[in-house]
Amino acid sequence: MRKEFLLFLFIIAVCCSKDKECSDFKTGTFEYSNQLYNGLKVVRTDSTQIEKSIKNGLEIHSSIKWIDDCNYVLTITKVLNENLDSIIGKKFTVEIIETKLDRYRLKSKSDAGDMELELIKLK
Repeated sequence: MRKEFLLFLFIIAVCCSKDKECSDFKTGTFEYSNQLYNGLKVVRTDSTQIEKSIKNGLEIHSSIKWIDDCNYVLTITKVLNENLDSIIGKKFTVEIIETKLDRYRLKSKSDAGDMELELIKLK
């Protein structure tokens, strides 16, 4: 009985101590879990990100500079279908703070404020 209990504790410790797998979320297609951003898709490569609204056609293009697997700087480079030229050049410092199977939570900091968001990986 004691061996089974120790084995059980070991399995729990291994499962719970898994490091964030941020690299799994560096590229792909995502959507926000927050209903406020419903209909906004994110397509990310190693160096670019495009956020596109299905509702109104708004597109926000950004460049990405990865600091490490869990931290990057997002800089807005172009905005299509809306008059938002004032946000071009804005930088967001992003930290992936938690990962799960198909989703991750991030903290974003900019001169406009800080926010926490969750994205779901679609592909």
